[in-house]
Amino acid sequence: MKISQLRTLLAIRDNGSLSRAAQVVHLSHSALSTQMTQLEQDLGSALFVKGRRPVMLTAFGLRFCVEAEDVLGRFDALRQSAGGDRTDGTIRAGFVPTTQQTLLPVVLRGLGATFPKLRVQVTSGLSGDLAEQVARGHLDLAVMTAGDRIGPEMEQTEIAREPLCVVAPPDTAGDAESWLGTLPYIAFARDTRLGQQIETGLSALKLRPETVMEIDSLDTIEALVREGLGCSILPQRLFAPPLQDRLTCLPFPQDGAARRLALLRRRDFNRPTVWAELRRLLA
Repeated sequence: MKISQLRTLLAIRDNGSLSRAAQVVHLSHSALSTQMTQLEQDLGSALFVKGRRPVMLTAFGLRFCVEAEDVLGRFDALRQSAGGDRTDGTIRAGFVPTTQQTLLPVVLRGLGATFPKLRVQVTSGLSGDLAEQVARGHLDLAVMTAGDRIGPEMEQTEIAREPLCVVAPPDTAGDAESWLGTLPYIAFARDTRLGQQIETGLSALKLRPETVMEIDSLDTIEALVREGLGCSILPQRLFAPPLQDRLTCLPFPQDGAARRLALLRRRDFNRPTVWAELRRLLA
């Protein structure tokens, strides 16, 4: 039995899909299946209900996952305490997709220049999913939209507030509320923390724009607005060029409306030098 097999098993349980779990643990589908077959042979018991799609754990598999989670938590804590303040090896970092063209290059360049022996293994996901992976020890840290409910084993450090802006095609006349009342509205994905924040802000202002599209990429929304296909609400992202350089841009008509970006880690992440450099790079 190997630690990597336990991590793979928990990834399958948490994601409910072999293909999604393979992405999380960075294995091919066949390599993942081989790992699980070997683990079942070592245990002498079936972990999965045969022939079920989507994948389903047996009663034994569910009980074994609980024990595996405890073992992995203890193993990761032991590794952290034994490793000390290392600046080499590998750290596992999650980034929400909306930071990958802006913050991710800054982090990789900066850490690579300061710690040439450090390897950063990057995972992409929504903020809630990344937070759960950090909590479970699958990731060491995450750059994500800040959450209001953080477990006691976690530490969240706000790194930026990205003001929300109402954007319209170049040279559009009028004010933000008139755009939202008359132009087709391109919404950012509502299953994200940012999308939910925007919807809450619109409801508070009693604004009900006519949604014609819902997109999960800020860059795609910018391109669609620039082409005259509607208006939207976007954050002015950290390290990104000003929105007003490409679009007609006005502040979202709600005081202090901004996306809060944060660094999240488990409190037992024992690399204070790397953590301090991350905070400096994103300050």
